[in-house]
Amino acid sequence: MNLKGTVYFLLFILIMALSGVYQAKLSQSINPVCFLLVSSFISMTIFSFLNFRQNKLEFIYKALKEPSKVLWLNISSLVAWFCYIYAIKFLEPAIAVIIANASGPILVIIFSRFLQPGNIFYRIEKFAAIGIIVSLIFIVSMTLHGKSAISSSNHTKLILGIILAFLGGIGQVIFSLFSSKLTNSKFLPNEILVWTFPLIFLISCFSIDKETIYQLLNSSHLLFSVFILALSGLVIPTYFYQKAVPLIEPISISVLYILEPVIIFLGQIFDPRLQISYYSYFGVFMIVSFSTMSVLGRYYKNKH
Repeated sequence: MNLKGTVYFLLFILIMALSGVYQAKLSQSINPVCFLLVSSFISMTIFSFLNFRQNKLEFIYKALKEPSKVLWLNISSLVAWFCYIYAIKFLEPAIAVIIANASGPILVIIFSRFLQPGNIFYRIEKFAAIGIIVSLIFIVSMTLHGKSAISSSNHTKLILGIILAFLGGIGQVIFSLFSSKLTNSKFLPNEILVWTFPLIFLISCFSIDKETIYQLLNSSHLLFSVFILALSGLVIPTYFYQKAVPLIEPISISVLYILEPVIIFLGQIFDPRLQISYYSYFGVFMIVSFSTMSVLGRYYKNKH
């Protein structure tokens, strides 16, 4: 595992986790789509300017040469982010993230022949994947029985949140795959970032309602909060993500994602609507343990 790539990815996880807790709290009082609308607009503006300043319109010419890859990058980004913002609205943030992130290693191993034909997955990684699946079943069951930090009796929202979390995990894996493909096609990180958000921005424009717009315009504090979340929750971490992706393998990315809920748990202490759930602690501990086993197992096997 590349050390530099791992550091970039850990920075991505740290910023995402801490901003995610605040975003989950804020989304209870405002349509979370506004976050994606503002953040996607800021991202496209900033990175378009940086690319134009560096290489003029080269980032547009490159995209026109790889339309299918850019399209899939957009679709997977849209699925990952839309599912994420609504999953943390309906579920305990740490649980939503652990379901999304834990589905990544499982999907990568299941579809390894298509994702990485030449890559070998060791027995310990497959064993860890089985352990993660069992832990996920426990977490889903615990959530549906109201044992998480959010003791909701609305099963419809809980089930929807779980489904969205899984779909978000699929989006993450596909996004990582096509981000790597564009990197192999000589796209720079800033160029990939420009083409990550157009579809998100377009769908957000059609999804946001008038009431949410009025809320933002009539509250400077709320508008400022959304702006800060746009930077800390998407623009900055996505930059670190793009720097990390070319340096580490997809399975390593998926496994490192599992560390995010640990940081979220610490942040959840400051959210008064969330109670302490030892069931959540146990479920996340099990998944983190199996994920660590997978990472260390691959590292040991590669060394020997």
